[in-house]
Amino acid sequence: MWPRRKRHLAEATARARGQQERAAQALEEAPRNSSGQVVQASGNQIILRSPESQQELALAVTDSTSVQVAGRHASVGQVAAGSDVRASYQLVAGKPTALRSEVTSQ
Repeated sequence: MWPRRKRHLAEATARARGQQERAAQALEEAPRNSSGQVVQASGNQIILRSPESQQELALAVTDSTSVQVAGRHASVGQVAAGSDVRASYQLVAGKPTALRSEVTSQ
C-alpha cells in the first residue's frame, strides 16, 4: 500500500511541476507593452525610461525587431535619445526582447 501512495505522490508532483513550467513559459512568451523616453539606442539595444516610475528597461533588438520613426521603417541608430517610444516586447530566455518599437515624437 505504501509504494502505491509514493508512486501516486510522485506522479502528482511531476504533473504539478509540468503545469508550473508551462505556465512560466506562457508568461515568458506573452507580449508586453511599454512606453517611455529613450535613454540610449544602439545597434542591439534600446533603453527606455518610464515617465511614471523613472525605472529603465533595456530591450534587446534583433533582426526581427520592427523599428519605426515618423511612420517609416528605421534602424535603431536613427532613434534619438530623448524620443518618446512605444514598444512591445517579450521575454526570451528571461531577457526583454523588442518585437516592435515606434518613435511617437522626437
